Amino acid sequence: MPPKPYYDINPDASLFGRKVEKPEEKIRQWMLFELMSTYGIHINNIEIERVVKVGTRNHFADIVILREGAPYAVIECKRWENRKSEIGMQQAISYADANTIKARYAAFTNGDIWEVKTKIGEEWVDIPDLPKCIDDDYLLDLDVLISSMNHIMPLLYWMNQEVPPSSARTYISCMQDLFNGYTFPLSFLDDELLFGTDNLLRVIWSKGGSGHPDYLHNKLVAACISYSEFLSKHVKDDVDNEWIKGEDLRQLTIVFKHKFEKLAQNSAGLKCEEVLHIRFIATLFQYLSRQISSTKHGSEFQTIPAVLTTAFQELVGYLFQVHLHVRFPDPILEESSTDLRVMCDQAWGQFEKGEIESERSIFFTLRKCFLRN
Repeated sequence: MPPKPYYDINPDASLFGRKVEKPEEKIRQWMLFELMSTYGIHINNIEIERVVKVGTRNHFADIVILREGAPYAVIECKRWENRKSEIGMQQAISYADANTIKARYAAFTNGDIWEVKTKIGEEWVDIPDLPKCIDDDYLLDLDVLISSMNHIMPLLYWMNQEVPPSSARTYISCMQDLFNGYTFPLSFLDDELLFGTDNLLRVIWSKGGSGHPDYLHNKLVAACISYSEFLSKHVKDDVDNEWIKGEDLRQLTIVFKHKFEKLAQNSAGLKCEEVLHIRFIATLFQYLSRQISSTKHGSEFQTIPAVLTTAFQELVGYLFQVHLHVRFPDPILEESSTDLRVMCDQAWGQFEKGEIESERSIFFTLRKCFLRN
């Protein structure tokens, strides 16, 4: 999406201490605001009036966008009346090609015209627009994308829906595979929250009480210690690790369920992906709490509520939108959600079949060992 149509910038809000009386500066100020608001570029990654040596003379580039400290794009700004886009673009390219710059993109604007080129080999070729979120590593290897979709598609089959008890363990197993691998797009999430969620899912997968008590306790302790480190850093909520190690499964679940529910309601100062991840963690603790209560009566997995599958979809959907500009279907639009479910049906069936065969293999292995003994 190109920048929004030109609008005047309040002189009191001008960036880099520049006065906006001059026509070209008005265009530059508009472009600076657009780089931050439309393209998601942090102001610390923008320079103006950068000295560029072309031939034997020094020039000044209007705007240089940085990535990891190095020039990434050059934008030449002219007054609105200047319609000579070819000359303006050539000027931007000459700066981008300079030995002290070597930028990948060159752009020209007069507030009305917006032209962008990128260098492929030795040629500068036209492209529709600058990539959004230049601050991020927006390029993703195809094999990484395919691998991540193989993990996510079975889960999207249940997007915004309840998962019945007969499929609940398989659903949690698929989710745990995803979080265990830290594959795209989860690689953008906080490491402490990721590690904690991986271990929390292992506890839930072990039926929240019917697994081996030592295994369940150790995994939940590991999850809560990791969550505690995040809480201590970001919201100044300190929890003693020795207390965590000494508490049982039920008490840890109650305490951290409360902490994450409270944080989800008062999340000021946290990044959007952190807030969405925290909401998802809160739903996992809620489900684990129900699971622990149900195992006292010897029951199997409980129905996974739609609030949990929706929280997962919102987290992953946000990451896809921000880092790949891919929008998930609106849950309100039933037709698009149904279409996605049909597309993901085969992926879910294949994962479910693999889980059943894996459990059978474990059963027969144990049976052989039992008969042998």
